Order: sequence, then C-alpha cells, then structure tokens
Amino acid sequence: MDIILRALKNEISAILALTPADNLHWCGSHTDLFEAAALVCTSFPLYTSAGQLYRVGPLIHELCLRLHLDEPHNPRAYLYKAKHRKYVRQVPFQQRYAQCLQQMPRPLFAMIRVGEGKEPPFSSSSPQPAAGMHVADAPDALDATHCEG
Repeated sequence: MDIILRALKNEISAILALTPADNLHWCGSHTDLFEAAALVCTSFPLYTSAGQLYRVGPLIHELCLRLHLDEPHNPRAYLYKAKHRKYVRQVPFQQRYAQCLQQMPRPLFAMIRVGEGKEPPFSSSSPQPAAGMHVADAPDALDATHCEG
C-alpha cells in the first residue's frame, strides 16, 4: 500500500504544480478527489510553496482552484460520506486507484480533461480499468502540461 500512497502523493503534487491557467477540469467525483487529498495529507507531509504543512481543507481548496471545481462549503462532509460508504456498488477509492495504477502510470490524470466543460475525458469505446475510474482517450495530451512530479 505504501507504493500506492506514494504514487497518489506524486499525482497530487503534480496537480498542485499546475495553475488554473492550464485550463484543466476534474471529471471524476468530488468525493474521490477529496478522499485522495485526505489520504495524502494523513500519510505524508506535503508542504505549500511557503513551506507550511498542508492540512486537508487548504489542500482541497488548492485542488479545486487548479481543477476548476466549485469548492464545497463543507468538504469534510464529502470525507464523512467517503468514510461511511458501504462499498456495495463500488470498491473503496484506494483499492480502485491501486487497480488503475496497474494499468496506467497516473490514474488521477486520466480523470482530468483539458479545455472547457465537465464532460468525461473518455468515450464509450475507451477501456475502463475499474469501476468509477476511467482512462482518458489521449492521456498523453496532459503530458504537454508541466505535470511531472
């Protein structure tokens, strides 16, 4: 699991290196993104550009800013919802992320779309490695942005 969390931290760090001007939009669920942020915050020290330790709330704010998401008034409600899921219809986020990580290097970036709108970055013919996480038709398009990290 440590490898999975490190990969997740690297992806979150890469997203934080982006700017709103990069015009990237999150197409996955808010709950999954916020759960990823909370997993990273509780597993690793992650620092702001000013050298301060990120807390979950400010990290979620920064992610929403960069991915053009409307920031919820109470992001912890999403985390509460994630924590109390029954996992009947879908497996836990960390497990879905691990499954996707076996098939692609950056599963979170597969849920990011370049350009306007909030349409998913995949078509019905795209491979879908795990329920709730989708492969982008052209994940290399995101490589043009400075997302290595």
